[in-house]
Amino acid sequence: MISFQDLENTIDEYLLLEDRMIVRLLCATTIANRMPALDSTWLFVISNSSGGKSELLSALCYAFGFWEQDDLTTKTFISGATRGGVETSLLFRLPKESPIIVFKDLTVLLDKDPKESGQIFSQLRLIYEGKLNKSFGTGEDMKAKVRIGLIAGTTSAIEDQSAKQAAMGQRAIRYVMKQPDSKAVTRRVLKTKDEKTLRENTGKAFQDYLDHTVKIPTVIPDLPEETISDIVDLADMATLARSSIKRKEYDRSNRIERKDLREMPGRMAKQLKNLGHAMMAMNGGTLTPLDNKILYQVALDSIPSGRRDIMVAATKYARVGLKSLAVDLKLPDDSVKIHLDDLIALGVMVKERAYGDSFQYYLKDEYRFVMAKFENIEMTTQVLEEIEPVPTEDPGMPIEQAGSVLFTN
Repeated sequence: MISFQDLENTIDEYLLLEDRMIVRLLCATTIANRMPALDSTWLFVISNSSGGKSELLSALCYAFGFWEQDDLTTKTFISGATRGGVETSLLFRLPKESPIIVFKDLTVLLDKDPKESGQIFSQLRLIYEGKLNKSFGTGEDMKAKVRIGLIAGTTSAIEDQSAKQAAMGQRAIRYVMKQPDSKAVTRRVLKTKDEKTLRENTGKAFQDYLDHTVKIPTVIPDLPEETISDIVDLADMATLARSSIKRKEYDRSNRIERKDLREMPGRMAKQLKNLGHAMMAMNGGTLTPLDNKILYQVALDSIPSGRRDIMVAATKYARVGLKSLAVDLKLPDDSVKIHLDDLIALGVMVKERAYGDSFQYYLKDEYRFVMAKFENIEMTTQVLEEIEPVPTEDPGMPIEQAGSVLFTN
């Protein structure tokens, strides 16, 4: 048996990881899905292309219970067919004990034809809930009761596929991997010689730690009351901020047609709780400050990045203007306005008239305080406001440039 530190040391011999939480999170997700008293935990790991997620997920699959899947069709989970007397439906071929499906690259699924991918996501939604029933033209009905974990690697492209993943997306929590310096990674790759051996050692280390070192408790310990209170605040804010907004398709204005009923926080809170129980099992019954940090990061990373970036800026400043916010985020005004309007429609932010035709925006206090605490942001009374170009009276003098200026209330 090896310790968690031994596992990290083995991984460090192979991969250059800036992120010191991802390995712990992957192990916790695995352990949570092995606890029979808990519901399934589904995790999306988001990182740059070639950011190390595929190597980690491949190594993780050395442990028992994992099933690597590269692609899906509408007939993958329940096919209604046999080959040579052997069942071909994936749900009946998965490992019997605590199965966890791993997609190293979820974008393969996201890039499918919208109709097909929509049907697949609908099936995944039902699978998360624990059952999938399917009828065939032959008159045969097939039913599967399942409890399946899922871990998927993806890039930020998942942000562009909200309509396709709407059926399943809110059933998964997210984590964004921090990346090391790109040149340092390249240097490490060029100096690595025996990749095959290092890759196998990493996989065997995951296997040894997860299958032999960590013991699944017969009685699940209670989370600390402070952690529960933090999860309540974060899950409530994060699920509201990631709730669905329906915009008119194929319309140049991309206007809002409706806001759906907000996502309630129970499912996210439950998955964060599951991770907390798993981390306590890894620690022998306690929860460390790093464990709490991981739980809070997962909740915050589950907010769409465009909305979250605005919330971060609106936490620092008492009021923000659209143009100045766009400058601050280094994005076009129109792009920022889409996310800003979403947050206003959801009731996370408020729009108020400043003067004339100008507006300012602010984050509601209840969410500003939560963001300040868990994003470690110092709140100020400053207003991030824009100045429009103003011609001078002397035509020989340069025109004052538009930009951002800070005012203090």
